[in-house]
Amino acid sequence: MKRAISMSHTVRARLTLWNVSIVALVLIAIGVGIRVQVARVALQSIDDRLIQFGDDIQREVNTNQPSPFRDALLGIPGPPRGGFGRMFRGHGRRSTLPPVILDRSGKDLTGSWKLYDLGAASEAWRGRRLFTTVTIAGDSYRVMSMPLMMSGKVAGVLQLPFSTRAVTTEVNHLTSALIAFAPIALFLSALTGALLTNNALRPVRSITQACDAIESGTLSDRLPVNGADEFAGLSVTLNRMLARIEAAFAQMDKAYRQLESFTADASHEIRSPLTVIKANTSIAMRDDEPIETYRYALSAADRAADRIDTIVESLMLLARLDSSVITASFAPVCVSSAVTRAIELCDNGVGAVVSLNVVSQSAVVAGNEEMLVRLFENLVSNGKRYTPADGCVSVSVRPDGDQAEIRVEDTGVGIEPEQLAHIFERFYRVDRARARESGGTGLGLSICKSIAAIHRGGITVTSEVGVGSTFTVRIPLLQAD
Repeated sequence: MKRAISMSHTVRARLTLWNVSIVALVLIAIGVGIRVQVARVALQSIDDRLIQFGDDIQREVNTNQPSPFRDALLGIPGPPRGGFGRMFRGHGRRSTLPPVILDRSGKDLTGSWKLYDLGAASEAWRGRRLFTTVTIAGDSYRVMSMPLMMSGKVAGVLQLPFSTRAVTTEVNHLTSALIAFAPIALFLSALTGALLTNNALRPVRSITQACDAIESGTLSDRLPVNGADEFAGLSVTLNRMLARIEAAFAQMDKAYRQLESFTADASHEIRSPLTVIKANTSIAMRDDEPIETYRYALSAADRAADRIDTIVESLMLLARLDSSVITASFAPVCVSSAVTRAIELCDNGVGAVVSLNVVSQSAVVAGNEEMLVRLFENLVSNGKRYTPADGCVSVSVRPDGDQAEIRVEDTGVGIEPEQLAHIFERFYRVDRARARESGGTGLGLSICKSIAAIHRGGITVTSEVGVGSTFTVRIPLLQAD
Protein backbone atom coordinates (compact mmCIF):
# COMPACT_ATOMS: atom_id res chain seq x y z
CA MET A 1 0.00 0.00 0.00
CA LYS A 2 2.83 2.40 0.86
CA ARG A 3 4.51 1.65 -2.45
CA ALA A 4 1.28 2.37 -4.32
CA ILE A 5 0.94 5.75 -2.56
CA SER A 6 4.60 6.57 -3.31
CA MET A 7 4.04 5.79 -6.98
CA SER A 8 0.94 8.02 -6.94
CA HIS A 9 2.98 10.88 -5.50
CA THR A 10 5.66 10.36 -8.14
CA VAL A 11 3.06 10.51 -10.91
CA ARG A 12 1.54 13.63 -9.37
CA ALA A 13 4.94 15.34 -9.19
CA ARG A 14 5.78 14.23 -12.71
CA LEU A 15 2.52 15.52 -14.15
CA THR A 16 2.93 18.81 -12.30
CA LEU A 17 6.48 19.15 -13.64
CA TRP A 18 5.27 18.43 -17.16
CA ASN A 19 2.52 21.02 -16.76
CA VAL A 20 4.95 23.67 -15.54
CA SER A 21 7.42 22.81 -18.31
CA ILE A 22 4.75 23.13 -20.97
CA VAL A 23 3.54 26.44 -19.55
CA ALA A 24 7.17 27.68 -19.41
CA LEU A 25 7.70 26.76 -23.05
CA VAL A 26 4.44 28.46 -24.00
CA LEU A 27 5.39 31.57 -22.06
CA ILE A 28 8.83 31.66 -23.69
CA ALA A 29 7.29 31.24 -27.13
CA ILE A 30 4.66 33.93 -26.44
CA GLY A 31 7.24 36.28 -24.90
CA VAL A 32 9.63 35.88 -27.82
CA GLY A 33 6.75 36.34 -30.25
CA ILE A 34 5.52 39.49 -28.49
CA ARG A 35 9.04 40.93 -28.30
CA VAL A 36 9.71 40.25 -31.96
CA GLN A 37 6.31 41.65 -32.99
CA VAL A 38 6.71 44.80 -30.91
CA ALA A 39 10.20 45.40 -32.29
CA ARG A 40 8.97 44.80 -35.83
CA VAL A 41 6.04 47.20 -35.41
CA ALA A 42 8.32 49.83 -33.86
CA LEU A 43 10.82 49.52 -36.71
CA GLN A 44 8.00 49.67 -39.22
CA SER A 45 6.81 52.89 -37.59
CA ILE A 46 10.32 54.34 -37.91
CA ASP A 47 10.49 53.20 -41.54
CA ASP A 48 7.13 54.83 -42.29
CA ARG A 49 8.30 58.15 -40.80
CA LEU A 50 11.56 57.93 -42.75
CA ILE A 51 9.60 57.33 -45.94
CA GLN A 52 7.40 60.34 -45.20
CA PHE A 53 10.39 62.62 -44.58
CA GLY A 54 12.19 61.25 -47.64
CA ASP A 55 9.15 61.98 -49.80
CA ASP A 56 9.05 65.53 -48.38
CA ILE A 57 12.69 66.07 -49.34
CA GLN A 58 12.05 64.67 -52.83
CA ARG A 59 9.18 67.15 -53.26
CA GLU A 60 11.44 70.01 -52.14
CA VAL A 61 14.02 68.90 -54.69
CA ASN A 62 11.41 68.80 -57.46
CA THR A 63 10.24 72.40 -56.79
CA ASN A 64 12.05 75.51 -57.98
CA GLN A 65 11.98 76.97 -54.52
CA PRO A 66 15.23 77.42 -52.61
CA SER A 67 16.03 74.32 -50.60
CA PRO A 68 19.27 73.18 -48.93
CA PHE A 69 18.79 69.70 -50.39
CA ARG A 70 18.20 71.03 -53.92
CA ASP A 71 21.09 73.41 -53.54
CA ALA A 72 23.35 70.56 -52.39
CA LEU A 73 22.47 68.56 -55.50
CA LEU A 74 23.13 71.60 -57.72
CA GLY A 75 26.43 72.32 -55.99
CA ILE A 76 25.23 75.60 -54.46
CA PRO A 77 26.80 76.20 -51.05
CA GLY A 78 24.30 75.44 -48.35
CA PRO A 79 23.68 76.62 -44.84
CA PRO A 80 26.36 76.24 -42.22
CA ARG A 81 27.14 72.87 -40.66
CA GLY A 82 24.19 71.63 -38.64
CA GLY A 83 21.57 73.44 -40.71
CA PHE A 84 20.39 70.16 -42.24
CA GLY A 85 20.18 68.62 -38.80
CA ARG A 86 18.01 71.44 -37.47
CA MET A 87 15.73 71.15 -40.45
CA PHE A 88 15.59 67.42 -39.89
CA ARG A 89 14.52 67.92 -36.30
CA GLY A 90 11.98 70.43 -37.47
CA HIS A 91 10.15 67.57 -39.19
CA GLY A 92 9.49 65.93 -35.84
CA ARG A 93 12.72 63.92 -35.64
CA ARG A 94 14.73 63.32 -32.47
CA SER A 95 17.79 62.01 -34.22
CA THR A 96 21.06 63.68 -33.28
CA LEU A 97 22.43 62.94 -36.74
CA PRO A 98 21.37 64.92 -39.81
CA PRO A 99 20.56 63.52 -43.24
CA VAL A 100 23.27 63.32 -45.89
CA ILE A 101 23.28 63.48 -49.68
CA LEU A 102 25.94 61.42 -51.44
CA ASP A 103 27.23 61.62 -54.96
CA ARG A 104 28.44 58.60 -56.95
CA SER A 105 31.85 58.71 -55.30
CA GLY A 106 30.29 58.56 -51.84
CA LYS A 107 31.09 62.20 -51.00
CA ASP A 108 28.64 64.00 -48.74
CA LEU A 109 27.23 67.01 -50.59
CA THR A 110 25.74 68.53 -47.45
CA GLY A 111 29.00 69.08 -45.61
CA SER A 112 31.67 67.02 -43.97
CA TRP A 113 29.37 64.38 -42.49
CA LYS A 114 30.70 60.88 -42.69
CA LEU A 115 29.04 58.13 -44.67
CA TYR A 116 26.35 56.05 -42.89
CA ASP A 117 26.07 52.94 -45.12
CA LEU A 118 28.13 52.70 -48.31
CA GLY A 119 26.61 49.38 -49.45
CA ALA A 120 23.07 50.70 -49.18
CA ALA A 121 24.13 53.87 -51.02
CA SER A 122 25.43 51.80 -53.92
CA GLU A 123 22.09 49.97 -54.15
CA ALA A 124 20.17 53.27 -53.94
CA TRP A 125 22.06 54.59 -57.00
CA ARG A 126 20.31 51.77 -58.92
CA GLY A 127 16.94 53.26 -58.07
CA ARG A 128 16.12 51.16 -54.97
CA ARG A 129 15.05 52.31 -51.52
CA LEU A 130 16.63 50.33 -48.69
CA PHE A 131 16.37 50.21 -44.91
CA THR A 132 19.37 49.08 -42.86
CA THR A 133 20.37 49.14 -39.22
CA VAL A 134 23.87 50.38 -38.44
CA THR A 135 25.85 51.23 -35.33
CA ILE A 136 27.29 54.74 -35.14
CA ALA A 137 29.30 55.88 -32.13
CA GLY A 138 28.00 52.98 -30.10
CA ASP A 139 24.32 53.67 -30.83
CA SER A 140 22.01 51.77 -33.16
CA TYR A 141 20.38 53.68 -36.01
CA ARG A 142 17.81 52.85 -38.62
CA VAL A 143 19.02 54.27 -41.94
CA MET A 144 16.91 54.74 -45.07
CA SER A 145 18.84 55.05 -48.33
CA MET A 146 16.87 56.38 -51.32
CA PRO A 147 17.66 57.95 -54.68
CA LEU A 148 16.93 61.69 -55.18
CA MET A 149 15.59 62.33 -58.67
CA MET A 150 16.10 65.50 -60.75
CA SER A 151 14.91 65.78 -64.34
CA GLY A 152 14.12 62.07 -64.39
CA LYS A 153 17.61 60.99 -63.36
CA VAL A 154 19.28 59.98 -60.10
CA ALA A 155 21.10 63.10 -58.95
CA GLY A 156 22.20 61.78 -55.55
CA VAL A 157 21.45 59.39 -52.73
CA LEU A 158 19.71 60.55 -49.59
CA GLN A 159 20.48 58.71 -46.31
CA LEU A 160 18.24 59.46 -43.35
CA PRO A 161 19.30 58.07 -39.93
CA PHE A 162 16.98 57.53 -37.01
CA SER A 163 18.09 56.41 -33.56
CA THR A 164 16.52 53.14 -32.35
CA ARG A 165 17.47 53.80 -28.74
CA ALA A 166 13.87 54.49 -27.74
CA VAL A 167 12.67 51.31 -29.48
CA THR A 168 15.40 49.28 -27.83
CA THR A 169 14.51 50.77 -24.45
CA GLU A 170 10.82 49.96 -24.90
CA VAL A 171 11.57 46.41 -26.01
CA ASN A 172 13.93 45.92 -23.06
CA HIS A 173 11.25 47.19 -20.66
CA LEU A 174 8.77 44.77 -22.23
CA THR A 175 11.27 41.92 -21.90
CA SER A 176 11.89 42.78 -18.25
CA ALA A 177 8.15 42.82 -17.61
CA LEU A 178 7.72 39.42 -19.26
CA ILE A 179 10.63 37.97 -17.28
CA ALA A 180 9.18 39.37 -14.05
CA PHE A 181 5.75 37.93 -14.92
CA ALA A 182 7.09 34.47 -15.81
CA PRO A 183 7.80 33.23 -12.22
CA ILE A 184 4.35 34.32 -11.08
CA ALA A 185 2.75 32.54 -14.03
CA LEU A 186 4.84 29.41 -13.41
CA PHE A 187 3.98 29.40 -9.72
CA LEU A 188 0.26 29.72 -10.47
CA SER A 189 0.62 27.05 -13.13
CA ALA A 190 2.38 24.69 -10.71
CA LEU A 191 -0.24 25.31 -8.02
CA THR A 192 -3.14 24.86 -10.43
CA GLY A 193 -1.50 21.82 -12.03
CA ALA A 194 -0.94 20.20 -8.64
CA LEU A 195 -4.57 20.74 -7.64
CA LEU A 196 -5.90 19.49 -10.97
CA THR A 197 -3.53 16.50 -10.96
CA ASN A 198 -4.48 15.64 -7.40
CA ASN A 199 -8.15 15.78 -8.36
CA ALA A 200 -7.55 13.75 -11.52
CA LEU A 201 -5.63 11.05 -9.62
CA ARG A 202 -8.29 10.70 -6.93
CA PRO A 203 -9.94 7.79 -8.83
CA VAL A 204 -6.52 6.11 -9.03
CA ARG A 205 -6.19 6.26 -5.25
CA SER A 206 -9.69 4.84 -4.91
CA ILE A 207 -8.84 2.01 -7.31
CA THR A 208 -5.53 1.39 -5.52
CA GLN A 209 -7.20 1.16 -2.10
CA ALA A 210 -9.92 -1.13 -3.45
CA CYS A 211 -7.35 -3.40 -5.12
CA ASP A 212 -5.24 -3.51 -1.96
CA ALA A 213 -8.27 -4.67 0.04
CA ILE A 214 -8.96 -7.62 -2.30
CA GLU A 215 -7.53 -10.93 -1.13
CA SER A 216 -8.01 -14.56 -2.11
CA GLY A 217 -11.08 -14.79 0.09
CA THR A 218 -12.68 -11.60 -1.25
CA LEU A 219 -12.33 -12.10 -5.00
CA SER A 220 -16.05 -11.47 -5.37
CA ASP A 221 -15.49 -7.81 -4.43
CA ARG A 222 -15.41 -5.32 -7.29
CA LEU A 223 -13.82 -1.92 -7.84
CA PRO A 224 -16.02 1.20 -7.81
CA VAL A 225 -16.98 2.54 -11.24
CA ASN A 226 -17.69 6.27 -11.24
CA GLY A 227 -18.47 8.26 -14.37
CA ALA A 228 -17.58 7.29 -17.91
CA ASP A 229 -13.96 8.45 -18.26
CA GLU A 230 -10.77 6.46 -18.78
CA PHE A 231 -10.49 5.62 -15.06
CA ALA A 232 -14.01 4.22 -15.12
CA GLY A 233 -12.96 2.14 -18.11
CA LEU A 234 -9.91 0.96 -16.15
CA SER A 235 -12.15 -0.07 -13.24
CA VAL A 236 -14.44 -1.97 -15.61
CA THR A 237 -11.45 -3.74 -17.17
CA LEU A 238 -10.02 -4.63 -13.75
CA ASN A 239 -13.44 -5.89 -12.65
CA ARG A 240 -13.55 -8.17 -15.68
CA MET A 241 -10.07 -9.38 -14.82
CA LEU A 242 -11.17 -10.03 -11.22
CA ALA A 243 -14.16 -11.98 -12.54
CA ARG A 244 -11.82 -14.13 -14.64
CA ILE A 245 -9.48 -14.62 -11.68
CA GLU A 246 -12.43 -15.54 -9.47
CA ALA A 247 -13.65 -18.03 -12.07
CA ALA A 248 -10.13 -19.45 -12.40
CA PHE A 249 -9.83 -19.81 -8.62
CA ALA A 250 -13.22 -21.50 -8.50
CA GLN A 251 -12.19 -23.81 -11.30
CA MET A 252 -8.90 -24.59 -9.58
CA ASP A 253 -10.73 -25.25 -6.32
CA LYS A 254 -13.17 -27.51 -8.13
CA ALA A 255 -10.29 -29.28 -9.89
CA TYR A 256 -8.48 -29.70 -6.58
CA ARG A 257 -11.56 -31.18 -4.96
CA GLN A 258 -12.11 -33.44 -7.96
CA LEU A 259 -8.47 -34.51 -7.76
CA GLU A 260 -8.87 -35.34 -4.09
CA SER A 261 -12.04 -37.31 -4.83
CA PHE A 262 -10.43 -38.94 -7.84
CA THR A 263 -7.36 -39.96 -5.85
CA ALA A 264 -9.52 -41.38 -3.08
CA ASP A 265 -11.75 -43.25 -5.56
CA ALA A 266 -8.79 -44.58 -7.56
CA SER A 267 -7.10 -45.76 -4.36
CA HIS A 268 -10.32 -47.43 -3.25
CA GLU A 269 -10.90 -49.07 -6.63
CA ILE A 270 -7.39 -50.48 -6.78
CA ARG A 271 -7.30 -51.41 -3.09
CA SER A 272 -10.31 -53.73 -3.47
CA PRO A 273 -8.79 -56.04 -6.12
CA LEU A 274 -5.43 -55.86 -4.35
CA THR A 275 -7.17 -57.09 -1.19
CA VAL A 276 -8.70 -59.93 -3.18
CA ILE A 277 -5.30 -60.84 -4.65
CA LYS A 278 -3.63 -60.71 -1.24
CA ALA A 279 -6.33 -62.83 0.42
CA ASN A 280 -6.35 -65.51 -2.28
CA THR A 281 -2.59 -65.72 -2.64
CA SER A 282 -2.39 -66.19 1.13
CA ILE A 283 -4.84 -69.10 0.80
CA ALA A 284 -2.85 -70.53 -2.15
CA MET A 285 0.31 -70.51 -0.05
CA ARG A 286 -1.14 -72.94 2.52
CA ASP A 287 0.05 -76.52 2.32
CA ASP A 288 -3.03 -78.33 3.57
CA GLU A 289 -5.68 -76.95 1.20
CA PRO A 290 -7.31 -79.10 -1.46
CA ILE A 291 -6.49 -78.47 -5.11
CA GLU A 292 -9.93 -76.95 -5.79
CA THR A 293 -9.25 -74.27 -3.20
CA TYR A 294 -5.95 -73.38 -4.88
CA ARG A 295 -7.64 -73.14 -8.27
CA TYR A 296 -10.43 -70.97 -6.89
CA ALA A 297 -7.93 -68.66 -5.16
CA LEU A 298 -5.79 -68.29 -8.30
CA SER A 299 -8.89 -67.68 -10.42
CA ALA A 300 -10.09 -64.92 -8.05
CA ALA A 301 -6.61 -63.37 -8.02
CA ASP A 302 -6.55 -63.48 -11.83
CA ARG A 303 -9.91 -61.69 -12.06
CA ALA A 304 -8.72 -59.05 -9.58
CA ALA A 305 -5.55 -58.52 -11.62
CA ASP A 306 -7.69 -58.11 -14.74
CA ARG A 307 -9.74 -55.49 -12.91
CA ILE A 308 -6.61 -53.57 -11.90
CA ASP A 309 -5.41 -53.78 -15.50
CA THR A 310 -8.76 -52.38 -16.71
CA ILE A 311 -8.64 -49.50 -14.22
CA VAL A 312 -5.03 -48.61 -15.08
CA GLU A 313 -5.77 -48.78 -18.81
CA SER A 314 -8.81 -46.52 -18.37
CA LEU A 315 -6.81 -44.01 -16.31
CA MET A 316 -4.04 -43.93 -18.91
CA LEU A 317 -6.63 -43.40 -21.65
CA LEU A 318 -8.17 -40.51 -19.71
CA ALA A 319 -4.72 -38.98 -19.27
CA ARG A 320 -4.15 -39.18 -23.02
CA LEU A 321 -7.57 -37.67 -23.69
CA ASP A 322 -6.90 -34.84 -21.24
CA SER A 323 -3.62 -34.00 -23.00
CA SER A 324 -5.33 -34.04 -26.44
CA VAL A 325 -2.43 -36.00 -27.99
CA ILE A 326 -4.93 -38.19 -29.86
CA THR A 327 -6.02 -35.28 -32.08
CA ALA A 328 -2.76 -35.63 -34.05
CA SER A 329 -4.05 -38.90 -35.55
CA PHE A 330 -7.40 -37.54 -36.76
CA ALA A 331 -8.67 -38.68 -40.16
CA PRO A 332 -12.05 -38.97 -41.92
CA VAL A 333 -14.20 -41.58 -40.12
CA CYS A 334 -17.51 -43.04 -41.31
CA VAL A 335 -19.78 -42.84 -38.27
CA SER A 336 -22.01 -45.79 -39.26
CA SER A 337 -18.95 -48.04 -39.67
CA ALA A 338 -17.62 -47.07 -36.22
CA VAL A 339 -21.03 -47.71 -34.63
CA THR A 340 -21.34 -51.09 -36.40
CA ARG A 341 -17.93 -52.17 -35.08
CA ALA A 342 -18.89 -51.08 -31.56
CA ILE A 343 -22.11 -53.15 -31.67
CA GLU A 344 -20.21 -56.21 -32.94
CA LEU A 345 -17.79 -55.96 -30.00
CA CYS A 346 -20.75 -55.89 -27.58
CA ASP A 347 -22.73 -58.67 -29.27
CA ASN A 348 -21.86 -61.70 -27.14
CA GLY A 349 -25.28 -63.32 -27.52
CA VAL A 350 -26.17 -62.56 -23.89
CA GLY A 351 -28.54 -59.91 -22.53
CA ALA A 352 -30.68 -57.38 -24.33
CA VAL A 353 -30.84 -57.29 -28.11
CA VAL A 354 -29.08 -54.40 -29.84
CA SER A 355 -30.68 -52.90 -32.99
CA LEU A 356 -29.10 -50.40 -35.38
CA ASN A 357 -30.90 -47.81 -37.52
CA VAL A 358 -28.67 -45.84 -39.92
CA VAL A 359 -30.47 -42.93 -41.59
CA SER A 360 -27.42 -41.82 -43.61
CA GLN A 361 -24.38 -43.87 -44.56
CA SER A 362 -22.52 -40.73 -45.67
CA ALA A 363 -22.08 -39.18 -42.23
CA VAL A 364 -18.31 -38.62 -41.96
CA VAL A 365 -16.47 -36.87 -39.15
CA ALA A 366 -12.84 -35.95 -38.51
CA GLY A 367 -11.55 -38.09 -35.68
CA ASN A 368 -9.79 -41.17 -34.38
CA GLU A 369 -11.75 -44.25 -35.38
CA GLU A 370 -10.54 -46.42 -32.49
CA MET A 371 -11.54 -43.78 -29.96
CA LEU A 372 -14.97 -43.36 -31.55
CA VAL A 373 -15.48 -47.13 -31.50
CA ARG A 374 -14.51 -47.06 -27.82
CA LEU A 375 -17.07 -44.28 -27.21
CA PHE A 376 -19.96 -46.14 -28.88
CA GLU A 377 -18.91 -49.49 -27.36
CA ASN A 378 -19.02 -48.01 -23.87
CA LEU A 379 -22.50 -46.57 -24.44
CA VAL A 380 -23.90 -49.80 -25.94
CA SER A 381 -22.34 -52.03 -23.26
CA ASN A 382 -23.58 -49.66 -20.58
CA GLY A 383 -27.10 -49.90 -22.03
CA LYS A 384 -26.94 -53.71 -22.10
CA ARG A 385 -25.60 -53.83 -18.54
CA TYR A 386 -28.61 -52.03 -17.09
CA THR A 387 -31.28 -53.45 -19.42
CA PRO A 388 -33.06 -56.75 -18.68
CA ALA A 389 -32.51 -59.65 -21.07
CA ASP A 390 -36.00 -59.21 -22.51
CA GLY A 391 -35.38 -55.49 -23.16
CA CYS A 392 -33.66 -53.85 -26.08
CA VAL A 393 -30.98 -51.30 -26.89
CA SER A 394 -31.59 -49.17 -30.01
CA VAL A 395 -28.79 -47.28 -31.77
CA SER A 396 -29.52 -44.72 -34.49
CA VAL A 397 -27.21 -42.67 -36.71
CA ARG A 398 -28.47 -39.64 -38.59
CA PRO A 399 -27.25 -36.20 -39.70
CA ASP A 400 -28.57 -33.22 -37.74
CA GLY A 401 -27.63 -30.02 -39.56
CA ASP A 402 -23.86 -29.83 -39.61
CA GLN A 403 -23.50 -32.54 -36.96
CA ALA A 404 -23.77 -36.28 -36.81
CA GLU A 405 -26.20 -37.47 -34.13
CA ILE A 406 -25.71 -40.90 -32.57
CA ARG A 407 -28.46 -41.93 -30.14
CA VAL A 408 -28.29 -44.94 -27.83
CA GLU A 409 -31.64 -45.79 -26.18
CA ASP A 410 -32.29 -48.59 -23.75
CA THR A 411 -35.31 -49.91 -21.87
CA GLY A 412 -33.38 -50.46 -18.66
CA VAL A 413 -33.78 -49.39 -15.07
CA GLY A 414 -33.19 -45.70 -15.71
CA ILE A 415 -31.36 -43.14 -13.60
CA GLU A 416 -32.61 -41.01 -10.72
CA PRO A 417 -32.94 -37.29 -11.66
CA GLU A 418 -30.56 -36.17 -8.91
CA GLN A 419 -27.89 -38.52 -10.26
CA LEU A 420 -27.98 -37.39 -13.90
CA ALA A 421 -25.66 -34.43 -13.21
CA HIS A 422 -22.94 -36.74 -11.84
CA ILE A 423 -22.91 -39.77 -14.10
CA PHE A 424 -20.07 -38.41 -16.27
CA GLU A 425 -17.82 -37.87 -13.25
CA ARG A 426 -14.93 -40.25 -12.82
CA PHE A 427 -15.57 -43.26 -10.56
CA TYR A 428 -19.20 -42.22 -10.09
CA ARG A 429 -21.70 -45.09 -10.04
CA VAL A 430 -25.46 -45.00 -9.83
CA ASP A 431 -25.33 -48.26 -7.85
CA ARG A 432 -21.80 -48.81 -6.57
CA ALA A 433 -22.26 -52.31 -5.22
CA ARG A 434 -24.01 -53.67 -8.32
CA ALA A 435 -21.59 -51.92 -10.70
CA ARG A 436 -18.57 -53.41 -8.98
CA GLU A 437 -20.04 -56.87 -9.12
CA SER A 438 -20.75 -56.53 -12.83
CA GLY A 439 -17.22 -55.36 -13.57
CA GLY A 440 -17.78 -51.63 -14.05
CA THR A 441 -15.03 -49.20 -13.04
CA GLY A 442 -17.04 -45.97 -12.97
CA LEU A 443 -14.81 -44.56 -15.74
CA GLY A 444 -16.71 -45.60 -18.86
CA LEU A 445 -19.03 -42.59 -19.16
CA SER A 446 -16.22 -40.23 -18.19
CA ILE A 447 -14.17 -41.67 -21.05
CA CYS A 448 -17.15 -41.22 -23.38
CA LYS A 449 -17.43 -37.53 -22.43
CA SER A 450 -13.69 -36.95 -22.96
CA ILE A 451 -13.69 -38.68 -26.37
CA ALA A 452 -16.67 -36.61 -27.51
CA ALA A 453 -14.94 -33.43 -26.28
CA ILE A 454 -11.70 -33.98 -28.21
CA HIS A 455 -13.84 -34.50 -31.33
CA ARG A 456 -15.36 -31.03 -30.72
CA GLY A 457 -18.63 -32.67 -29.82
CA GLY A 458 -20.68 -33.40 -26.74
CA ILE A 459 -22.82 -36.00 -25.03
CA THR A 460 -26.12 -35.59 -23.19
CA VAL A 461 -28.42 -37.96 -21.34
CA THR A 462 -32.11 -38.14 -20.52
CA SER A 463 -33.57 -40.84 -18.35
CA GLU A 464 -36.73 -41.97 -16.58
CA VAL A 465 -36.65 -44.48 -13.77
CA GLY A 466 -38.22 -47.80 -14.81
CA VAL A 467 -38.49 -46.68 -18.47
CA GLY A 468 -34.93 -46.38 -19.70
CA SER A 469 -32.17 -43.94 -20.66
CA THR A 470 -31.14 -42.17 -23.85
CA PHE A 471 -27.56 -41.05 -24.51
CA THR A 472 -27.09 -38.63 -27.43
CA VAL A 473 -23.71 -37.91 -28.97
CA ARG A 474 -23.25 -35.03 -31.43
CA ILE A 475 -20.03 -34.60 -33.43
CA PRO A 476 -19.42 -31.99 -36.19
CA LEU A 477 -19.58 -33.46 -39.67
CA LEU A 478 -16.55 -33.23 -41.92
CA GLN A 479 -17.29 -30.53 -44.48
CA ALA A 480 -16.53 -31.42 -48.09
CA ASP A 481 -14.11 -29.08 -49.94
